[in-house]
Amino acid sequence: MKTRTSPAFPIEKLSVARIRELTDPASLKKEVHNLPDGVIVLDQKYEVLYVNSAALTIMSCEEEDLLGKPFSLIEIQDIQFDAPVRYFIGKSKFIELRATRIPKGTEELIFITLQDVTEQVGREERLNLAIEATELGLWDYDYSTNTTSVNLYYATMLGYTIEEFDSSTWVHLVHPVDLKNVWDKWNKHIDGAIPFYYSTYRICTRSGKWKWIQARGKIKGRDEKGNPLHYIGTHRDITHQKQTERELQLLYQITSISSEFSELSQKMKLTLEKILKLFEADKGLIHFLDSDKHELELISSKGFTQQMISRLDIISPQEVVWKSVLNSQEPLVMTDKKKDSKNNLLNVLETSLAACFPINLKGKCIGVLTIFWDEEQPFTDLDEYLLNTAADQIAVMFEHDTLRKNADIAVVMRERQRLARELHDSLSQSLYSLSLIADGGKDFAKLGDTKQVRKIFKQIEAMIQQIIKEMRLLVYELRPSTLSQEGLFGALRRRLEIVEKHAHIKTNLEYDLSSSLPKALEIELYGIAQEALNNALKHSGAGRVEITVFQEGDKVILNIFDNGQGFNLQTETALPHGLGLASMRERADRIKGAVIINTAPGKGTRVTISSPI
Repeated sequence: MKTRTSPAFPIEKLSVARIRELTDPASLKKEVHNLPDGVIVLDQKYEVLYVNSAALTIMSCEEEDLLGKPFSLIEIQDIQFDAPVRYFIGKSKFIELRATRIPKGTEELIFITLQDVTEQVGREERLNLAIEATELGLWDYDYSTNTTSVNLYYATMLGYTIEEFDSSTWVHLVHPVDLKNVWDKWNKHIDGAIPFYYSTYRICTRSGKWKWIQARGKIKGRDEKGNPLHYIGTHRDITHQKQTERELQLLYQITSISSEFSELSQKMKLTLEKILKLFEADKGLIHFLDSDKHELELISSKGFTQQMISRLDIISPQEVVWKSVLNSQEPLVMTDKKKDSKNNLLNVLETSLAACFPINLKGKCIGVLTIFWDEEQPFTDLDEYLLNTAADQIAVMFEHDTLRKNADIAVVMRERQRLARELHDSLSQSLYSLSLIADGGKDFAKLGDTKQVRKIFKQIEAMIQQIIKEMRLLVYELRPSTLSQEGLFGALRRRLEIVEKHAHIKTNLEYDLSSSLPKALEIELYGIAQEALNNALKHSGAGRVEITVFQEGDKVILNIFDNGQGFNLQTETALPHGLGLASMRERADRIKGAVIINTAPGKGTRVTISSPI
């Protein structure tokens, strides 16, 4: 942020000849210490050897911030020797700087003198320097001459020098899709419909790269007919800000879709719609590679007729366009219908621009994302970066869906194995015992021992009732959980009605909470209650079960009581498989709660869970 000035800038009380005479560093420091001008002495490496108090005051810093360190007030390449230059520093200070090389024996010292010229800088120059410091490109369109003047920063923003930049061609650098909006805002301000001109658009730099520009402007002066005299304004480079904003928007939208519980095809449909909207594209395709059939299968499309979709449904990877993308794992952009035979696709689909992006996952191409624009337009490096991001997110979504399906399969297999164990450990063993008892009953019947026969029938009846209880429990566990729909109270009530009441066990449920519980807490409390109820059903022979849920301060208390046979808690490790006491404690630990079990042989069992809400 500099501008040349004409006045000389001598050190009034110290000449170059005098500096050469001072070979002793201490003498040199003494000479310059009390000079009114700021003095900084650098060595050949541009590191600070000495700085006087006036320079420290001007720069508002401490001596230790500078000594022995590279000079950092301005870039080294910006130092212009023996020519005064003005700089804008801090929030409102202007300094004038002059650098001089002075040989000292075989070495060379660099003397930099500083003056605070804030008061001397005119209002106009101060404004210009402040504007340059804010990195704004300035433009002034003169209606009388039909010419535009720009400052250096405006030109360099687009990769030109001030001499090279032809301001009359700027409109040809604007992205054609954005140009209509630019002219619309421009003319609305001239007509007085809006108080100032404001627009954001893409513009091509000299290197062919694209930038996002934020433009502001305002009419200054009108002639007697009301025609504008000057249209002045600023340009700001907002590429990083705009691209970050668009990328975050894209990631947020795709991540939200990915987290939904729906089929992959539905997720891809929604994702494609979001991508097309963000890029203002007209059509789109998402294909995934079927590794078994060696074909690209269409999973989602937008903007095509049904007849065209049928043609694009299954594509051979040998198709020249997609073959190139699959083999190279690099994007392919088609913009010219006439020159390249590969671009026959554009003619067939009646589009002017197509961009094919590989969907890569773990080093392999698993599909292709293809976007089409009907109107002819440039494909920018800004679009390329974001479409690569979109393709990567589609790959992540595909991987998550695969992992979720595998996890679902694993859950189903684990549940099947659990049910198989339950059937083997409980029902099959009970039925086998039942068959042995029935065989014994036949023998007593042959002997005519009716007393023993009646006793055996009572055993059989009791065992059948227990088997029915356990069967009802298994059937209940196969039903979808009601916890998410009805909450803890509804789930407990449904459990008691479907299992315990049908097993002729008397039940009582008391629920007294002032507010609903967090879902995570309800899940663990319900799991503990299920374990306790299962134990009572399978092992205790209880005829009555009572559940109470209430609040005590900032804690929720859950009690499950059964009037069954109870057990010796000290020997719980020797109890039948599936008692679940360890599982209850694990669940309680997850909610930072505690489980207390009160039981004794013949005294029933009470399980109490206390947990912070």
